[in-house]
Amino acid sequence: MCSFAMLYPLLSSRTIKPSFKALYACGFTATAGVLMTEAADGTGVLVFGTESIFSFVLLAIILIAAVALCMKIAATAKRIKRVGELERELFALKQDALRAKIKPHFVFNSLTAIQALYRVGTEAGEAQLLRFAEYLRTSIDAEDAALIPFATELEHVTNYFELENLRRGGTLNFLLDIRAEDFNVPVLSLQPFVENAVKHARTDEKDDGFISLSSERTAGGVAVRVADNGVGFDPETAERRVGLDNATARLEGLLGARTSIRSERGVGTEIEIFIPDRQNRQKEDLPQ
Repeated sequence: MCSFAMLYPLLSSRTIKPSFKALYACGFTATAGVLMTEAADGTGVLVFGTESIFSFVLLAIILIAAVALCMKIAATAKRIKRVGELERELFALKQDALRAKIKPHFVFNSLTAIQALYRVGTEAGEAQLLRFAEYLRTSIDAEDAALIPFATELEHVTNYFELENLRRGGTLNFLLDIRAEDFNVPVLSLQPFVENAVKHARTDEKDDGFISLSSERTAGGVAVRVADNGVGFDPETAERRVGLDNATARLEGLLGARTSIRSERGVGTEIEIFIPDRQNRQKEDLPQ
């Protein structure tokens, strides 16, 4: 009765799973049995052979509990493994969705600008056509990798800018200040920040207008900055942040990067992406 009274709160609990209740009950019963046997043996009231029989029964209970516990641990490990697989699959699907949202949509305009350039000179047209081919190749190959060297992404961004500038008649200025290249970034992750400046900063309306991209190693990681001295905007404006939010989500998901946006109307915008070193060291463990 005392044993049942002690077990009742455990067995009646709704927060403990039935399998664990059974394990707890077996363990408690075995422990209580050992104590009762020792007490009876000490008083000399055990019938001959009863102790041996009880010992075998107790051993069987312990073995059953041990097997049940092993099965429970194995089932839990299997579920954890499956959860990990599902999380990786979900992450891959999110990556594909985010990449699809930020892919370039200016192919037609670029081809039209290159066609017009061919009328000026074949050599100039071929140079831009080669740039356009490289740009498309990087965009297509983006489906095959999660992370690429920063230098590769920088080349892709430069190709994008030059093609966009060609369409705009060469009115844009792009400044580079690259002091660190030995790190990786998600494929097609930096273009949205430059593209946002090209489309919205209106730097071509100023004599000294510019868009810049810089990188430098700082304490604990690498800082990448995209800045302009254009019209600025309200960082909380939703319609201006769609592409930026998608790129920010990929940088955070793959590298643990932190992105900050500072903008002031009439002054310009600066976007800083801080990529911690520890995340780059773990890039081999990321989904490819």
